[in-house]
Amino acid sequence: MVGDRHLLIAAVLSRSGLADSARAVVRRTRDAVTNPDAQATLDYDEAYVRLLLGERDLALQLLGRCLRSRPESRAYAAQSPWFRSLHDDPRFQALVRPAS
Repeated sequence: MVGDRHLLIAAVLSRSGLADSARAVVRRTRDAVTNPDAQATLDYDEAYVRLLLGERDLALQLLGRCLRSRPESRAYAAQSPWFRSLHDDPRFQALVRPAS
């Protein structure tokens, strides 16, 4: 999907210190993707970009929205190196906890 590749470009921009450019890519990507089925993937990828931008609360919100629509992705997110910095956050732990 094109949108997720664009968000990976936003991640590179963010890691390069180009926060405004990263945010612009995220905004344009969100505006261009209208398929509701693609939103969960975009939420997941954007959560990573937002975390790189230091927007921890927004990253957790996006990740939560993704995992509510795709609960089978909890284990994947829990192990993803993208979210390693969130592992000690109780909000992250609650999001990736297996359903009981």
